[in-house]
Amino acid sequence: MKLLSKHLRLAATDLSNHLACRHVTTLDLSVARSERTAPKWEAPDLAVIQELGRRHEAAYLNHLREQGWSFVNLAEIKDEQRSIAETLSSMERGVDVIAQGTLAHDRWFGQPDVLRKVMTQPSRFGDWSYEVYDCKLTRETKAATLLQLALYSELLAKAQDAEPEEMHVVPGGANFQPEPYRCDEFAAYYRHVKAQLEDVSDNGKVDRTYPEPCTHCDVCRWFRECDARRRGDDHLSLVAGVTKLQRAQLIEWQTETMAKLAVLPIPLNRKPRHGSKDAIERVGEQARVQVEARTLDKLVHELLDVAENTGFCSLPAPSPRDVFVDLEGDPFAGASGQEYLFGFVVQDESGKLRYHKQWCLTPDEEKRAFEWLIDEVMKRWAADPAMHLYHFGGYERTHLRNLTLRYITREAEIDRMLRAHLFIDLHTIFKQAVRAGVEEYSLKKLEAFHKFERTVPLEQSRAAMRHIEHWLELARGDELRKEDQRVMEGYNEDDCRSTASLRDWLEIQRQDKERAGKTIPRPSIEDGAPSEQVDERQKRVAALVAQLLESLPANPSDRSDEQSARWMLAQLLDWHRREDKVEQWQYFHFAEMDDDSLMEERPTLGGLQFVRRTAKGSTLPVDTYSFPPQETDVHAGDKVATETSRSARWNRSISQN
Repeated sequence: MKLLSKHLRLAATDLSNHLACRHVTTLDLSVARSERTAPKWEAPDLAVIQELGRRHEAAYLNHLREQGWSFVNLAEIKDEQRSIAETLSSMERGVDVIAQGTLAHDRWFGQPDVLRKVMTQPSRFGDWSYEVYDCKLTRETKAATLLQLALYSELLAKAQDAEPEEMHVVPGGANFQPEPYRCDEFAAYYRHVKAQLEDVSDNGKVDRTYPEPCTHCDVCRWFRECDARRRGDDHLSLVAGVTKLQRAQLIEWQTETMAKLAVLPIPLNRKPRHGSKDAIERVGEQARVQVEARTLDKLVHELLDVAENTGFCSLPAPSPRDVFVDLEGDPFAGASGQEYLFGFVVQDESGKLRYHKQWCLTPDEEKRAFEWLIDEVMKRWAADPAMHLYHFGGYERTHLRNLTLRYITREAEIDRMLRAHLFIDLHTIFKQAVRAGVEEYSLKKLEAFHKFERTVPLEQSRAAMRHIEHWLELARGDELRKEDQRVMEGYNEDDCRSTASLRDWLEIQRQDKERAGKTIPRPSIEDGAPSEQVDERQKRVAALVAQLLESLPANPSDRSDEQSARWMLAQLLDWHRREDKVEQWQYFHFAEMDDDSLMEERPTLGGLQFVRRTAKGSTLPVDTYSFPPQETDVHAGDKVATETSRSARWNRSISQN
């Protein structure tokens, strides 16, 4: 966004920013009009992202050169008008590939990565025309990307007097296979967002929007300013666990601050139009505790009522063989992410916690570290059937499941651990058992309650984490710095020990509840064994897979054609069961969520309330449920399931597959 001779020029980035956050547009407008100065801040990972983008684009261009097509790269031309002229000249000459060209019309400006000649329709240049290709590192094409492509395609249509039929995304990977999108399918949505941005650009004022928190905040240069404004306004987003839907309802009730929410009469005397009554009452109680902690300037927490199968009822009895695990991973390293440090703490013979870890900087090392961790857990489980694997949040369980599918190893062990409910998520248990006066229920924020002190400062660990992840993402050939590894080991050990400390603190709170006269059952101990039929089949499959994968490199790029074929055959042996397993895991992931979380997930419905059962002659009865208004992908006629008899369905589903 730039003001040129009283004419505001807009680019593709402005369009995607407007889609992500309307407030960014008003702030950028004020900078373009010299009403304020933009903060000097860039996302810490920006340089790496840009370098990876340049590498991906260069590799794609080299791929196109190898096809023998005529080629021009205009990246070195810095003068905008000259670049526009050279782009048009190249199109007139019918050059097959135009890299880093420049397109402009009216107030809009764009620089698509690649323009490729197609012979599907003519243009003003001749029997050919061009279509846009953009190189993107993301594994999923987002709406912002499609808006940028739609803008480039419209500018291209103005330049060649012919509408492109398709626009293309070139994702990361070795085959450079573009993903085509029909321009007409996205044209209406593009025109709508574009018109909104143009209207704001012509008439917008900074005070027309508010800095509502969103995912764009993580990479936005305005974050500190927006965060300061929200704190100054005592914004509802500061309440831990409050959702956007709940905030909308509270604002409608003129309850637009945390302080007002803290004194909202509970139980509610009116029914909300957005969200459920129970959920709004819960965030009201959360606001009350946070305001109390803020007013008294001290830690405040209170224990919630005991509810079956949740909170303290989900906390197993401690075992000397319990494992407290934490993984460090980079989702952008390699083709599908990389877990680079596996760590856990366990009690030794003297009762002290000992830290164990394995670094894994390559796919082969990642596979070995995964197997090492699972084998250690299984040995401890065999020695004590009452032990459990503790973690904080869903990251560890999700990524351990993903690793068993990626490397086709330890599948039986992971399935058995899931059937036996060996994974214990302390984040979920804490939220269901305790209400704390903090803005977020993160591992670090909760450490004040169980008085855990870290050995590695968080700023130091964040710097080391960035260095390691940048090293992995850029696939640098130099040796990883030992100091960074030492710091990350300390950070990982702190996380493991903090998880153990939190479990012990929760156990103390549970005992306090029991001493107050509450009966709190423990979860049952299960062995997670599959049926004999399934177990025998899986043993045969595992033996064949082991033979096929013997001595194969874990990194696909290191395999020969014959090795790749063997790997594919191993995948096909149990392909259908493995595909079904992903859907089952998602189902039981949802089944473990509370109503507030379910209402935020589009594939699910939250806040279900049983209404009645209707018998229909000899057929099965029909149960009717009501639920609060919410955004969902569930439609009339869809097959749905409730979370009743969860444990029985889990065991049956996994055992039969």
